Order: sequence, then C-alpha cells, then structure tokens
Amino acid sequence: MVKRLLALFSPELTYLQRKEMEEGKENGLDEEQLAFLGRQGLNHEKMHEIRLCMEEGIPMKQVRKLTQLEPEEIARKRKQILRGEIVELRSFRWETLSVCMMAFGVIWLLISGFIQSKNKPYL
Repeated sequence: MVKRLLALFSPELTYLQRKEMEEGKENGLDEEQLAFLGRQGLNHEKMHEIRLCMEEGIPMKQVRKLTQLEPEEIARKRKQILRGEIVELRSFRWETLSVCMMAFGVIWLLISGFIQSKNKPYL
C-alpha cells in the first residue's frame, strides 16, 4: 500500500500537481481517488477543482464527467451540485461523435445525389 502511494508522487508530476496530491492525502482522499487524480494528466488548476469535488463527496461518476470541463466550469458545477440543484453533465465525446456522424451522413447523401443526377441523361 505504501509503495503504491509513493508511486503516485512520481517525478512526472509538476511541483503544483504534487502539492495538490499531498493536500488531497491530508484532507482524507483514499488511495483510489488519489490514483485517479494522478493518472488523469490534468493541469494543477483542474486537479485542484477535481480534488475539491472528491473531498466534498461528489460521486466518482460525476467527477469523471467533470474532468472534461474547464476549471471555471468545474467550480460552477461543483457549487450547483452542493446546493442540491440538478446538474446535467453530458458526455462530450458521445455528443460530438453523434453530431459528426449525422453531418457525415448528410454530406454523403448530398454527394451521392449530385453524382446520380450527373449520370442520368436528360429527356
């Protein structure tokens, strides 16, 4: 357990990131939460907001979605969650993928219609 915890404070992290990890450890984050915080490749500002979310008891499912947002948005959403407001956290990747697929489909239909109209003789 101690070896795993020491591995979290690797030299790959910057000074400010290591300070966030140490502060999280002091404030009661468990080993799994610290590992999540260290593996995400977040800058120290985002790491700070995510650490606060975990310290305040926000479920990990929501925390994972919050990592996709900017630090200011994370702070705003965290305050909304703590006030008890319903916060909708969308999965950015799926939304983007579906929009791209729809756009690709529309472009495909337009191109295929254009090609078909060029191949048919006029009466």
